[in-house]
Amino acid sequence: MSKKTGNKTIIDGIEFASDIETAFYLHLKKKKEEGLIKDIKPHVTYLFIPSFTDFEGSKVEPMTYTSDFNITMADGKEIVIDTKEYSGEADDIKKKLFMYHNPDIPFYWVERLPKYLGYYFVNRALRIS
Repeated sequence: MSKKTGNKTIIDGIEFASDIETAFYLHLKKKKEEGLIKDIKPHVTYLFIPSFTDFEGSKVEPMTYTSDFNITMADGKEIVIDTKEYSGEADDIKKKLFMYHNPDIPFYWVERLPKYLGYYFVNRALRIS
C-alpha cells in the first residue's frame, strides 16, 4: 500500500523522501521476493560525532548520518545504500565519514539512469539491475 504526501511517499508504513528512494525500495522488495536479499532496513542512523560543549560553553549537536537502506544479502553480507538524484560536497563528506567510522561495511551510492534506458539502477558505473 502506498500513499503520496507532497514529495514524500509512504509504502509499508515507511516514509521515503524522494522518488528514487521509493523506486529503489520497490526494486529491493522484488529482489527480496526472489531470494537475493534476506533483509531490508530503511533509515538506520549512525553517529559520526557525539554532542559536545564548545569553548564558549554552548552545546553542539551531534553529527549523524541516516542511510536510505541497510541490506542483508542472501549470503549474510551487509551493505549500506544511499540513493542519489544528485550528489554534492556534503554527500562526499558524509560518505567519507561513514567509511572511516565503519570500514567493514560497504557503502554504495545508487543512481538511476534516464527513462529511455529503462530506469536501471547503477552504483556509479556498476549496474545493479
